[in-house]
Amino acid sequence: MKSQKVTFFVTGGLVIGEGCQIAAWNGLYTHSSHIAIRIYGSHYQEVPESQKVGFKIGQIKLGKYVFVGAGAMIFPGVTIGDGVFIQAGSIVSKNIDEFAIVSGKPAKVIGDTRKLDKQYLEDPTIKSWYEEFFSLL
Repeated sequence: MKSQKVTFFVTGGLVIGEGCQIAAWNGLYTHSSHIAIRIYGSHYQEVPESQKVGFKIGQIKLGKYVFVGAGAMIFPGVTIGDGVFIQAGSIVSKNIDEFAIVSGKPAKVIGDTRKLDKQYLEDPTIKSWYEEFFSLL
């Protein structure tokens, strides 16, 4: 089996909630240097990151039971709410409220995981486990 990679740049910190699933080929970037590199050019390495103009640093926080589909990217300072489903290939640059289904480049809310989940809750045991999850939030 070929190696499946996930890239984490965690200069700004990364919080991963209980039960998160992060698929292959993702990027979680807690800093962004795309402006600073142009501004400083060959002098980029001479200035500490915390002092660089155009160098964005921000913690990424994934809530509980978040799913990040293959090939998605999450950028600095983004908070993802509990129970969110990020579809494959999405680019997330803004906070996502809990239970959202997001897709696209840039990611936009296209649904609600609670509505998606209803079809699986006919079994009383599964339904009680699902309700237990919600009581923990």
